[in-house]
Amino acid sequence: MKKISLLITAASLFAAVSLNAATGFFGNSFVVANSSTFYEITNNTANPQLSDGFGNLTEGGTFNIQGFELNTFEDNSSEITHMNMFWTVDGFATTNQIQIFPAPAKSGNNRFWQITSDTQNLLDNNGVGDLATGDYTFSAYFEGFTNATDTPGNIFLNNGGSNYTASFTVVPEPGTYALIAGMLGLAFVSLKRRRV
Repeated sequence: MKKISLLITAASLFAAVSLNAATGFFGNSFVVANSSTFYEITNNTANPQLSDGFGNLTEGGTFNIQGFELNTFEDNSSEITHMNMFWTVDGFATTNQIQIFPAPAKSGNNRFWQITSDTQNLLDNNGVGDLATGDYTFSAYFEGFTNATDTPGNIFLNNGGSNYTASFTVVPEPGTYALIAGMLGLAFVSLKRRRV
């Protein structure tokens, strides 16, 4: 009797997991930025990893967040109607979004989502305000909007709730360094003249 009860419990848990898996994400996923560079957020390919960051970016320059690429599956009667990537920069309350709507055509039960043509400038937080020199973190997550037939609500790809992040540093324009060096040179010359 105990074995039958255990078997029924295990079967019901399996059924519950199967029902919740009517839609989801699979395979490699990317954030596309700066001249169509694909930064990988899941699995490991030869592409740059988003978690390695964007490096040094020049103040007042342009570093466009252009979109994303990912794969979803839709089993049973579930349909994902559109997909959003939400992104922000730490220190700003504004959340930006890139959306694919309507959904691309299915291939079997799968959909391939890709947009690489958006131009949301990371360095001015998409028009909110220029980022001053310093260290920052880009943060992103994905939300697939469903018809809620077999999936109770939307689906998320969000690194377990922590979002996917990339650190970067905004550095002064090269001309700023030349100006600082010139000013230091003039100060040195004027100090030298005073001593003579």
